[in-house]
Amino acid sequence: MKEIVNKLNNIFNDGDVVVIGCSGGPDSMCLLHLINTKIPKVKVICAHLNHNIRKNSATEQEFVKNYCLSNNIIFESKKLAKLKNNSEAILRDKRYTFFKEIITKYNAKYLLTAHHGDDLIETILMRIVRGSNLKGYLGFQFLTKQDSYQVIKPLISIAKEEIMEYLKTNKIPFVVDDSNTNLNYTRNRFRHQIIPLLKKEEKNSLQKFNQYATELEQYYQFVDREVNSKIKAIKINDHYDLSKFITYDLLIQRKIIENIFAGIYHEKLEKVSQKHIAIVLQMINNQKANNYIKLPGNIVIVKEYGFLIIKKDAQTIMHYDYVLKDSVLLPNNHRINIVKESNETNNNCTRLLSKEIALPLRIRTRKNGDKLVIKNMEGHKKINDIFIEKKLSKEERDNWPIVVDAKDNILWLPGLKKTNFDKAKTQKYDIIIEYIEKGEKNEEEKRP
Repeated sequence: MKEIVNKLNNIFNDGDVVVIGCSGGPDSMCLLHLINTKIPKVKVICAHLNHNIRKNSATEQEFVKNYCLSNNIIFESKKLAKLKNNSEAILRDKRYTFFKEIITKYNAKYLLTAHHGDDLIETILMRIVRGSNLKGYLGFQFLTKQDSYQVIKPLISIAKEEIMEYLKTNKIPFVVDDSNTNLNYTRNRFRHQIIPLLKKEEKNSLQKFNQYATELEQYYQFVDREVNSKIKAIKINDHYDLSKFITYDLLIQRKIIENIFAGIYHEKLEKVSQKHIAIVLQMINNQKANNYIKLPGNIVIVKEYGFLIIKKDAQTIMHYDYVLKDSVLLPNNHRINIVKESNETNNNCTRLLSKEIALPLRIRTRKNGDKLVIKNMEGHKKINDIFIEKKLSKEERDNWPIVVDAKDNILWLPGLKKTNFDKAKTQKYDIIIEYIEKGEKNEEEKRP
């Protein structure tokens, strides 16, 4: 324990606020006592989340509260509403959300949790059995950085036996969670059946696992630096240049996808697996593969025109069919207006003669088989071919406005193509329509 105190004293400054996650169990009570009594230069906040699952939850909350009152420790708690899904992942998410609230409230720099050496062994073994990635196989680290604070696991090098000895020596009370002995839980089977066998086989097993985690972390950091440099070379906003990507070693390719997933899912990275990574790699490296993949959490990855495109919030396709009287605001915040006059002659404006068309005018999205006759050209051309030539994404194609008349004749493809219905400024016309992209103004709005 002395080494832990020395290490933390080198990290903390006088007056630093530290939040300690405390359940009332032996591990967290050991940590709470250690920090509160051995490192007086910090201000300790005890954060207790009542999961409201077991009968003893309220009693445990009261126990931690009374201990804090008796030892002059600031106590913060929260009781969860009854959850339909109380999986380990859900509860972990709830805990860290609560911890972040307390960190923000007290402007704390550090969150301390009571994960110890036996927890590290359990985590590594479980991830090896279940399957993970290089970072996952590390288990967890002594210190990790978040956006505005750092998470420290001071007991990572300490065995459970040493924690129990510390509690006994210092006469520290604690509560016991009966569910920790329930072998229906995977972690408990590792804890009570597998870890004791490892310790019996090798008395220094904790030291060996710490060495393993430390060495693997060095490899991870090296690969991570390499991956980040490669990403910088291929990333343009949320687009990734596949012409360079496919020249990288397969390991680097896979790690780039993992890095992308980590940036999207953050603490919910368990939503995606090695299977998802394999599907994305297959899409990139196989010309015949599907170019559109939907991932958990409404995330979409698209392969288009030599780029991999990540959409963090997959937008719903907006099929629409509006009657154009004076003005229509489109779902993409562009606008189509009927104006009195215009100096525009490009594809953002069309002039029509009402007696040649069937009113009212309509604005709709594309349909299968849509064709038009491009101005000054003979024969029909498929609208989808025009979209592809203009290199529009699938989402843009599905949402692009098409101006038609009451008989569904295509009169204009705003911003892209005029049709044979369009009139020159020197010809006779009585309808002028402008396509105004977001942020632009039409001719009437431009006049003082």
